[in-house]
Amino acid sequence: MIKGTLLLLVGVGLADYIYLSMSLKWKFRLPTYQGHHLFYRILQRGLWFFSAAIIIYVVAWPFTSNKSSLFVKFEFVFPNLTQVEFNFIIISLNSIILSYVCVLITNELRLWKYIALEVYENDSRIRSDYLEDLNIQWKRDCVDSVLVRNIYDSAKTGCSILITLKNRKSYVCIISQFMQENDSPEHKEITIYPMRSGYRDESDLSLELITNYKQVNEALRVLLKRKEETQIIEALSVLNSYAITIKIEDIVSLSRFDFKHYKKFKEEENTRREQIQGVRNN
Repeated sequence: MIKGTLLLLVGVGLADYIYLSMSLKWKFRLPTYQGHHLFYRILQRGLWFFSAAIIIYVVAWPFTSNKSSLFVKFEFVFPNLTQVEFNFIIISLNSIILSYVCVLITNELRLWKYIALEVYENDSRIRSDYLEDLNIQWKRDCVDSVLVRNIYDSAKTGCSILITLKNRKSYVCIISQFMQENDSPEHKEITIYPMRSGYRDESDLSLELITNYKQVNEALRVLLKRKEETQIIEALSVLNSYAITIKIEDIVSLSRFDFKHYKKFKEEENTRREQIQGVRNN
């Protein structure tokens, strides 16, 4: 009975662990489960596979009974093997194989669903590119930090953002690199291409943009217009020379940035400042 129970737990546990560790949706969440939470999570789906394996075993009984050639071969290797132990071994093997096949099918279905829903301008993307994107997306979804999720979304869309650091340094930038396929979900750094930089005023934290990275802006325009290959290579070289790597823990805030809105708000802000200063002088 002890051997049967042990084989049951091994079969159930291995079946679901294989599924969770290979699944695009669950493999990044698996490390977040600990102790009894991990045990219950594994038992939940593992029992499904084990139940399906029992059905397959019953259907295939003529090939697995004690009169079958398969049982005879097992008995030759393990002379003391009983029919009950043999049953548990076959069912456990079936459940492991089922989980492996099931995770391959579900991964493929998720990938094709992702490809169908996503719209890309570049039609030359290959299957591995979509798979990498999907891996990163699932990794993003299992992160608790809203800041990290916003960084991921900004990196994916390629929009210009405003980042403010703990030292009040601010960058209007585009994210160059963040959370690659093999990186940890709790990624610690981002790399940016700065378009403008400045600081937050110490008194009222208003944004003051001082430096204009004209070469970066021109290089980005070259990439957007998709010019000749030599121009693209030169543009990438310029961008890499200006790239800045920042620790996520140093970021205080992150938001989308629009130059037109910034200019409008800045004019209104300066007008209010002048009005306030005039009142104080009077």
